[in-house]
Amino acid sequence: MKNARWAHTATVLTNGKVLVAGGTSNIGVLNNAELYDPSVRMWTTTNNMNSRRYYHSASILPNGQVLFTGGTNGNTLMSTELYDPSTGVWTMTGNMNIGRFEHTATVLPNGKVLVTGGYSNGNILNSSELYDPSTRTWTITGSMNIRRYYHSASILMNGKVLVTGGYVNNIALSMSELYDPLTQTWTIINNMNNARYYHKASILIGGQVLITGGFNNNYLNSAELYDPLTGIWTITGNMNYARMTHTVSILRNGTILVTGGYNSSGQLNSAELYNPTTRQWTITNFMNDKRYYHTASVLVDGNVLVTGGRDNINTGFTLLTTLLVLFLFRSEPPTPPSPSEEHRLPINIKKDLIDLLKNRHYLILLFSFSLGLALFNAITALLYQIIQPTGYSSTDAGIFGAIIIIAGLLNAFLAGIIMDRTHAYRLILKLLSIGACGSCIYFILILQPNQFYPLAVSIGLMGFFLLPLLPVAFECAVECTYPIRAEWSTGLLMCVGNVLGGIFIFVLGELIKSKPISNSMIIITPTSIFILCCSVISTLVLLTYNGPYLRLEAEHRVDTRTFSDASIL
Repeated sequence: MKNARWAHTATVLTNGKVLVAGGTSNIGVLNNAELYDPSVRMWTTTNNMNSRRYYHSASILPNGQVLFTGGTNGNTLMSTELYDPSTGVWTMTGNMNIGRFEHTATVLPNGKVLVTGGYSNGNILNSSELYDPSTRTWTITGSMNIRRYYHSASILMNGKVLVTGGYVNNIALSMSELYDPLTQTWTIINNMNNARYYHKASILIGGQVLITGGFNNNYLNSAELYDPLTGIWTITGNMNYARMTHTVSILRNGTILVTGGYNSSGQLNSAELYNPTTRQWTITNFMNDKRYYHTASVLVDGNVLVTGGRDNINTGFTLLTTLLVLFLFRSEPPTPPSPSEEHRLPINIKKDLIDLLKNRHYLILLFSFSLGLALFNAITALLYQIIQPTGYSSTDAGIFGAIIIIAGLLNAFLAGIIMDRTHAYRLILKLLSIGACGSCIYFILILQPNQFYPLAVSIGLMGFFLLPLLPVAFECAVECTYPIRAEWSTGLLMCVGNVLGGIFIFVLGELIKSKPISNSMIIITPTSIFILCCSVISTLVLLTYNGPYLRLEAEHRVDTRTFSDASIL
């Protein structure tokens, strides 16, 4: 493709080409679109959509046009637009009544398009609406019995629509329901055997519906079949790999191809085939690239085109930094940066480390700082997983992540100026720690559904107080351990903090899977209790820190001696 992308759509057009549109990438949310021509195996760009969007839906209408609905670009979209393959032109059509993303869109036998559920501005939806291509308008139809997103919708041979699973209020759903286009009503049917979201549904040649994979506090390899004639769910063979956000494709021979996805091992490049006759899965050749949030399209010639997706690989910056450190930067500056550096001790790693670990003031810093850094690393690494159970999206997580960094850098700049002018390292360190603890408590209390702006404030405060702790703690470490070399005292802080951060990421990842302890006015989770305990313990221990200013005293002595020598001369 011309552009890398994920959370996009891929639609096989009536002329056999594949239209890929929207999605998001490292450069942001996309509005560009491109066409794949199987006859020449080439990509060409086509006109851009009117709106940037991802997590949207695309439906091919009976007249060959493609309807794009909803999605998000930082704002939840209610806009919809049509792509005409004959002209390559995009045209805005009627807005939905409710903006939404992570919804489903299903073309009914009468040509209308049914949109169900999704997520909208902090709300999980049960509403449904119909698009009429003849009038290009949307009308509200019967609401589902259960609010949900990350669900699936399948058009059955009898014209009804089966909706399965999804996610609401920290719960993966097993509930399913049927929509009848004739009466425009929903009916609850038998539950699936396994609750799940981020799963996939596909219609087999015999009319049964195959549900595969997903997530429900664990990555699932289970699969099950729904029989529309009996309304019964039946467990079928397990996939060889648990996976979510994968793709499913119905091949010409009736087998089902599953590709990629994500599980506890990370992104996948594995692929496997389901045989409806034997109800067994067999592994087939792996894809060349690991990916999830990708698309798979069955072409006219029977081949399957897989496009885009995420792979979580970003090594360019790391490689560049490593090369600069190894080959460009000096190991030491040509002249000492300060008088005290001229008098520091020679390198003796073993003795320096022993002396550091005997220093009571340094051990207080090491414990408190490492705990704080580990907590910060874990929260920022798993921010989406932490906020998702209360109904917030990956877009929200991206916004919150940017707020953390911007607020943190702002206060780090301010703290640097104040430290340089006052040298009140201990006081600044303690004030930042108290602020960090308070912001963590506020974050835990405000982490509730439909609290976007208060939650953004709490996250901004966390970044504002947590990130500047790094340079202030470094200053305190160097001061209380002088004349031990600064790289040992600060390096050990970072080393222990990052190792502990890796452990915290694992622990938090497991706690996130746990169910809430309370579902009252305030949702209390094991995750929130862990964050609370770590922040309070770190702050209480740090408040006992009263380390000396040994390096500043050395600077003062050197400056005084230099002044005296100059006076004698």
